[in-house]
Amino acid sequence: MPQIENKILANRLRSIAAELVGLSKSVDNDGLAFAPGPFTPESAEAGERHEASDLELAAYAENLYQVRRRRNRYFPEHLFAEPAWDILLDLFVNGVRNRAISITSACIAGGIPATTGLRWLGVLEREGLLVREVSADDARVTWVRLSDEGMNAMRSYIGEFCGAAAPGPESEESKAAALTE
Repeated sequence: MPQIENKILANRLRSIAAELVGLSKSVDNDGLAFAPGPFTPESAEAGERHEASDLELAAYAENLYQVRRRRNRYFPEHLFAEPAWDILLDLFVNGVRNRAISITSACIAGGIPATTGLRWLGVLEREGLLVREVSADDARVTWVRLSDEGMNAMRSYIGEFCGAAAPGPESEESKAAALTE
């Protein structure tokens, strides 16, 4: 029995190592540090609107996520369980920053056990909000990311929520026009 447990542990460690290698490739010079968003409730209430970049929206989404997590210091965690929303926020932030997120990391972001996380990832996938991709480096690792529909929905929601006009998805015509200028 101990040999089987050791093999399971060794496989798990290899999977975590592969995940860490993937994450290390995507961490920029700023690391994983929190950068506060440019929007404030006051600016939203005042009706100030400007087109927000994806990076601005990601900073705001990261702030939303951190605020949600901070509540757990003061209140029982189960009172505010919204794993799907936490996963969407995390995938949006990391998607904007071109960071690969494994299924395990997505479950951690949701603050839930792996089995519950897998169920929620399945729900989000069925809704067309995320896609799964097997790692090219290690077939045991599966990456998740927001689908185009999921990214656009998050851009629109966060932009509206923080009082900014979200950037619209670029059309093929506008991309082609920018290339010819």
